[in-house]
Amino acid sequence: MTDVIRVVVNGAAGRMGQRIVALVHADPELELAGALEYDGHPSLGQDAGTIAGAGALGVPLSAELPGQVDVVIDFSTPAGLVEIAGKCLSSGTALVAATTGLTPEQR
Repeated sequence: MTDVIRVVVNGAAGRMGQRIVALVHADPELELAGALEYDGHPSLGQDAGTIAGAGALGVPLSAELPGQVDVVIDFSTPAGLVEIAGKCLSSGTALVAATTGLTPEQR
């Protein structure tokens, strides 16, 4: 078996983000390394697994990208994608962008 892939979900409290959190948790080749939402989100600090209906996972919803991450899966908002893309670029972290509705400038 290969090394486990450490995944962060950006937009983790949204409908699709919750589903991704649950799917990452269910896959033995993946580890949920973080769950992100915007600064000031009302669910910050709550367990991402509980929010997603997957049970407590010990991963609190945060506004900060944790260290030692292999990939960020973004399913947030156009502004959220722009923000996390900059963080991924500066940290050398892979990014899977699933957010839609981007303006030409944001693309």
